[in-house]
Amino acid sequence: MATVRPDGQPHLAVVSPGFTDDSLVVATWETSVKARNLRAGSGVMFHWVVREETGNDMLLARGRPGLVDGGRRRLELWERDCLPYDPSDWYDGPDDPRLLWIEVKPTYASLQRNLGQDGTSVWRA
Repeated sequence: MATVRPDGQPHLAVVSPGFTDDSLVVATWETSVKARNLRAGSGVMFHWVVREETGNDMLLARGRPGLVDGGRRRLELWERDCLPYDPSDWYDGPDDPRLLWIEVKPTYASLQRNLGQDGTSVWRA
């Protein structure tokens, strides 16, 4: 997950996003660099790893991030079980003050088939 620091420097963090019907979801530490960057107004971009099993396709996605640090939505995301791992391995439950959910509504996606050699499909919101 790529963000931009307030001083304009890029920041890249390995994340394991999950999915809801209309968003990508990431759980992170409340004090993480990505959380600070997003609070300062950074956008966000994801890149999925190229693998032979996917036909060497690459997927890039950008979107509008929203921070969920309280309220009912926080509990809903916890109970939805949308992450590819168990967040209780990292956090003490949905009310853990260290937990910050990042919900990203995609605005752009680009699928490049076979490392871009077999064409590109672009989607925009």
